[in-house]
Amino acid sequence: MPTKVHIMDSFTDAENKFTQLIDLLSHHDTKKMWLSQIESIVNNEGKELLRRLLQGHIDERGLGDIGDTIIGSDNIERTHKRITERKIKTLFGIINIKRICYSNHGNKGLFPKDSLLNLPNSLYSFGVQKLIAQEAIRSSFDEGIESIDRMIGLKISKRQAEKIILTIPSYF
Repeated sequence: MPTKVHIMDSFTDAENKFTQLIDLLSHHDTKKMWLSQIESIVNNEGKELLRRLLQGHIDERGLGDIGDTIIGSDNIERTHKRITERKIKTLFGIINIKRICYSNHGNKGLFPKDSLLNLPNSLYSFGVQKLIAQEAIRSSFDEGIESIDRMIGLKISKRQAEKIILTIPSYF
């Protein structure tokens, strides 16, 4: 029997999901299903596996701790550190990004991990924003939003999609 390779702790959830998907596809009941039913299972469960892989990668990159203090582009030193978290809606689902905020009283906090990952200011990843723009070009906003929901299971309001479209030129 082959030995199981241990995956880094950050990827344990993804490894568990992968094993669960293999077990499901190997089950005798699944072997009686039509191809279309199996495609649906792999599509849905596979997206969750990809989300967990992305989450594991982001976790593996740490908190963005670059030292005791940081000096911003405003030449102000920030000496207070605290761990914060933000959510990002990606092509694979929502991920949580834990990161360190460097701050001091009266000044905007800085998040080095956000810069290292090139995170957008909005809740939607650049991948999702690009998809919104592509779908808006192809059809109406309403049809584009419906298409994105069908493709990746992400519900976006028309207002939010319009706001993203207006900011797209500054990113791409």
